[in-house]
Amino acid sequence: MYDRQQQWEKGSSAIVAIIEKGVRSYFESIEAERAFHLDDLVLRCMDGRTPGGVHLAGSGVLLGLEGARSFAKEVERYGRLEAITYHKDCGAAIAVAKEKGGDPFELAKTFSTELAKSLGIEAVYEVENDGWEGFHHERVIYYDGTGRFDWKRVRGLPIGFVISRAYLGFDIEYAKKELEIAAGIALTPHNEGGHGFGELFNEKLPLLVIALSQERSELGRLEQEAREVIASLGKDSSRVRVMGYHKTKA
Repeated sequence: MYDRQQQWEKGSSAIVAIIEKGVRSYFESIEAERAFHLDDLVLRCMDGRTPGGVHLAGSGVLLGLEGARSFAKEVERYGRLEAITYHKDCGAAIAVAKEKGGDPFELAKTFSTELAKSLGIEAVYEVENDGWEGFHHERVIYYDGTGRFDWKRVRGLPIGFVISRAYLGFDIEYAKKELEIAAGIALTPHNEGGHGFGELFNEKLPLLVIALSQERSELGRLEQEAREVIASLGKDSSRVRVMGYHKTKA
């Protein structure tokens, strides 16, 4: 059983350091450039409990089959998707199930199977949540314009959602929708049905949205997209801070 307050305190030192030092200084201090490398091209949920590979909310169940196929085509700039995954307690699948009916897990499994079949991919499997079922422990949303970021590769990087913005240029509004959903999961208070740190986020220890870009020239656009989403959150926007980092190595 998890202790929410204990997990919050455990993760706060990195957040404080990022805010005080700035993203670039903090990333340099932990050699975070090593995080810009993927060990595989497996499609996983944007959930912070399913790190590694490339990401779509619910492995595409929210975007739909044609959109997910377009995403896979964008990924082909680096290589072919190796597998499609699904997981229990998926917020995207739960949202779709509320709209269409059915069991969220079976819906996610069926969608992943259909997507894999349409792409000619044989490997489809469930991934275990890296953390506690029913609890989201993300402190950051990584709005990844590089398509190559895996926070788990570097000790000291906060746990976070990953939105593979690099492969969503065909539907930027959808990328922003994923960001909005991730923020909602993180910020919703427990007494309102939230499953993240919720009301623990505040102006001093906010939810961080870190835009990541391949080139300096791209960073401003990604940060602006993120700011537009956060501004739409109303009073909750004061509990979120948008920051950015551009890669220094090819």
